[in-house]
Amino acid sequence: MIHRNAYMTDELQQIYDQTVEFVSREVLPHGNSWEDAGSVPRDVLLKMGSLGMLGLRVPEEHGGLGLGPLASATFSEALGSSTFAGFEVTVLVHTDMSGPHLVNSGTDEQLAEWMPGVLSGETILSIGVTEPDAGSDVAGIRSTAVKDGDGWRINGSKTFITNAVYGDMTILGARTDPENKYGISMFLVPSETEGFNVAKKLDKHGWRCSDTAELVLDDVWVPDEQLLGEPHRGFYATMQNFQNERMVL
Repeated sequence: MIHRNAYMTDELQQIYDQTVEFVSREVLPHGNSWEDAGSVPRDVLLKMGSLGMLGLRVPEEHGGLGLGPLASATFSEALGSSTFAGFEVTVLVHTDMSGPHLVNSGTDEQLAEWMPGVLSGETILSIGVTEPDAGSDVAGIRSTAVKDGDGWRINGSKTFITNAVYGDMTILGARTDPENKYGISMFLVPSETEGFNVAKKLDKHGWRCSDTAELVLDDVWVPDEQLLGEPHRGFYATMQNFQNERMVL
């Protein structure tokens, strides 16, 4: 049980206790083998999805529990009881770094298409912002997306992208307005998209069960329906979510 304080409600205590119990049963006995394998098994994430753990912050109308930031903080602390930070970051990049972009900016059609899989664990997300020369400096993104017919043509590279090796979709930032320092847009890019290439799975010193990729984007074409949010406003969408990311990670 977490130490009770002025912010800990019965609901948050239940989230904490259930998550710690799940970690004790499903993670601790297997974490070392996951570290050796370099990944978290998908069936574990599917179990978390079936228990509602992947949708704590997602509004109820989209299938989640509709809870607030304290739920994320409580969930993150409980995941930390595993002591396997690679497991924790695998989950939180999906739920609290990538997922909020879809929740905050997705159209009704995008939410209907993608959110069920995100909540169940069938569609694991990554966030494709960091580049060799641009990390927290999101305005420094050099990958480009150029309008091409009824879609966009994306070229560039990304690095240190968590969940991109074994995940299913990357929420990708690319420069769409070369005249504007902040002219970046976000795109939904499924991993099987032609030209979306995992150039290298990084061999890290720690967090080894968290898969981390270098990506090469070689003439990746996505339709207009996979533009996430308003064009050229992706910088601000990313800044909006940074506060939440810093809180849980």
